Amino acid sequence: MANRKLLIAVLFVLQLNVKAQRSVDWSVAEIVSPTELNSDVQTGTAVDVTLALENLGADEALEGDTILYQFFATDLSGNPLFWAPNAQNPNSFFIEVLSKNLGVNDTIHINRSISLASYVTSSVNILFAARSFIQNRASLSPEDTSTISNNLVVNQITWYNPQRWGVNINEIENNQLFNLYPVPAKDYIFIDPILRSTNQNLGVTLFDLTGRRIKHQSFTGKFGPFRFDLEDAQKGIYLLEINQGELRSTKRISIQ
Repeated sequence: MANRKLLIAVLFVLQLNVKAQRSVDWSVAEIVSPTELNSDVQTGTAVDVTLALENLGADEALEGDTILYQFFATDLSGNPLFWAPNAQNPNSFFIEVLSKNLGVNDTIHINRSISLASYVTSSVNILFAARSFIQNRASLSPEDTSTISNNLVVNQITWYNPQRWGVNINEIENNQLFNLYPVPAKDYIFIDPILRSTNQNLGVTLFDLTGRRIKHQSFTGKFGPFRFDLEDAQKGIYLLEINQGELRSTKRISIQ
């Protein structure tokens, strides 16, 4: 009789745990803003972000659950330009805590602003992306591969130069964020960046295709074009990485 009562008690506890287990399909419903970025020579570029986040799961998200989110931009080839909250760590997230329960199909809006010390001299199309997850409670089931795809939204937007010129057709075709010449290169290459920083600091690094760093050079105090010497590099294909503040872009070059 005692064993039977113990079994009933165990089954009752298990049933409560099953009921308490929540399934939330978290979603980035929309990147409300930005729909464009605007450059300023003096202050760089303000990035004002509003995300619409939605609970598409079968259960409520509860007060106290933790929302993680991040946003970032790349050029049209996928080369990273900036990442928030931490450009050096793509696995970093902003954190918000739900102040009230969020029912099924309910949406909340998250606002966050950052300031880039960089701007573009020629308007260019970029990809702006936002990713979000929810976690915290032990009873909140982690999302699986069937629901994880809607945690990321990517929009193509225009990053305008201070004069708000349209995007040059050559930049659309070549996804250029900086101009290089002569191409192919020999003893040197000139770098004329479309992306410019208000502090005018620029770093150029040459890598071989294995990722080994061949040479690094920094430039300060002028807009360019910048001469990057290549005498020490053998003939072949290399990757040229340019950094300006939060911005980073990579180009494949040939040295003959």
